[in-house]
Amino acid sequence: MALVSGLTASLNAAGLVGVDVKTAFTAEATANGTVEDFDLPNGTRFNSLATTPGVTYESNITISGNPTSGLPVTTSFFPERAGTIVGTPFATGSDDGRMGYQIVFDSAQRWAGIQRYWSPFTVTQFYDENDDLLFEFTGEATPFVAFIADSANTNDWVKRIQIDGRPDQGTRQVGYSDDLMFGTSDFTFIPEPATSTLFLGSLVAGSFLRRRK
Repeated sequence: MALVSGLTASLNAAGLVGVDVKTAFTAEATANGTVEDFDLPNGTRFNSLATTPGVTYESNITISGNPTSGLPVTTSFFPERAGTIVGTPFATGSDDGRMGYQIVFDSAQRWAGIQRYWSPFTVTQFYDENDDLLFEFTGEATPFVAFIADSANTNDWVKRIQIDGRPDQGTRQVGYSDDLMFGTSDFTFIPEPATSTLFLGSLVAGSFLRRRK
C-alpha cells in the first residue's frame, strides 16, 4: 500500500485515511457539521439517535455473510470498548464484532468519516445515492476512514456507510466503530506539508473505487 506524504495540493473527491484526516474532520464537523461520539451506556441498542437526526443505524449482514434487516446496532457490552458501536446478531446477546452494519443518511452528505477498530481485515465502504461504491478501505487495524466529494451534485455525495469484514477470512472481522463525522459544507482537506501521512485512495490500486457513470 502506497504512502503519500508532504502533499501541498488540495485533495478533493478522495478517500482519505489517517490521524491528520481525523483532526481536520473533527474541526470541520465541530464548526460546520455533526460529530456523533456514541457516548451511551454499554449495551444500548438503537436504530436512531436524537443526537443525529436523519441518520439510521442498522445491522444488515449476518455473521454468515448473508443479508438481513431490521436489527439494531449496539454500543459494546465490554467496558474496554465503551462508546463504540457494533452489529449485534440477536436481540439479547452480547457483541462479537462479526455482524455487518450500515449507517444511512436521510440526505446525502458531501463528506463523512468514521473511526474504525479491530483488525486489518475490517472493511469500510462509502456509497452514493445510487448505491454505487465511492470508496472502500481495508488494511489497517484502527484507521479513521473518510470520503470527500468533489462535486456540488448531491448524487455524488455519501448516502450510506457500510461496515463489514473481508469475506476471505476464516472468521468475520467486522469490528467496532466510533466518532462518526459528516456534513454538507464545502470542505477541502489540505495536509500539512512534510508532516502528513495519508493513505490516499486515488493512488492505491484496488482501494479507491470511483462512482460508476
